[in-house]
Amino acid sequence: MNAQVKTDAWLWQLLHDNASGPLLHILNNPDSFRYQLIYTQINRDKNNKPSFGHHYLHVDKDRYFNPASTVKMPLAFLALEKLNTMNKRGVNKYTPMLTHIAVTSV
Repeated sequence: MNAQVKTDAWLWQLLHDNASGPLLHILNNPDSFRYQLIYTQINRDKNNKPSFGHHYLHVDKDRYFNPASTVKMPLAFLALEKLNTMNKRGVNKYTPMLTHIAVTSV
């Protein structure tokens, strides 16, 4: 007996409405690509206490689920390959990357 597949209409609609052509192809063919997605939304109250909302897309407890950490090494390799192509422009693995949080007044 197959378990019920969990799918959150809100998450599917959000992805579908903002997807590129290739992503739409994947979204529209879940049986071919066998993807599963769990999105955890973190909300904070006025005291900054977090609460978590979970949204699911084609999650089946009887099917293996690749953790997000599975993609870290391939993405690191891809980033290094990109850096190699950018080295001609003076960007390399020692180039600092600065990021900051945009703060808006409330």
